[in-house]
Amino acid sequence: MTQPPRPRGRDPFGPPLDAGELRGWLRRLTALPEERQQAVVGGVNWHPLDAACEEALMGWLAHSLLTGAPTAQAFALKTLEKAPRVRRRRHLSRFRAIAAQADDDIVARLTSLFGPGLATGLTRRPPAPAPAAGEDDVAKLRAFFERSGKAR
Repeated sequence: MTQPPRPRGRDPFGPPLDAGELRGWLRRLTALPEERQQAVVGGVNWHPLDAACEEALMGWLAHSLLTGAPTAQAFALKTLEKAPRVRRRRHLSRFRAIAAQADDDIVARLTSLFGPGLATGLTRRPPAPAPAAGEDDVAKLRAFFERSGKAR
C-alpha cells in the first residue's frame, strides 16, 4: 500500500521579496538586540540570495564595521570571510570607502579579504612578463626532443 504524497512546505527558493517587504524585514532586523541580529545574519545562506537582499546584508555589514562595537566589527569581518568572493567583490567600492574611515586593524583585515584592489581599485594583478629563454634552456629542449625522436 502506497502512502499519499506529503504536501510540500514553503519553497525556500520562492519569489524574491519586493522593495516594501525588504524594507520591513530590515526594519525588524535592526530593531532586534545585537546578539539576535548577529544570529540572523550569521545564518544566511549567501548562494540563493537575490541582488536586493545581498545589497541589504552588505549594507548591514558595512554599517556594523563603521558604527558597531568591537564585537560587532569582529562579527562583520567574520561574516564577510564566509561570503563568497564574487559577492564580496561586487561591493568593493562600499568597503573601500569604509577602509578610508576605519582604523588600521580593520583596514588590514579588509585588505586580506578583498586583496590589493581595496586600496588601488584594481581587481586583478597584471600578469608578470615571462622570462626569455636562455641558451641553456634551448639546449635542454633540443636534447629532450632529439631523445624522443620528435626533433625536426
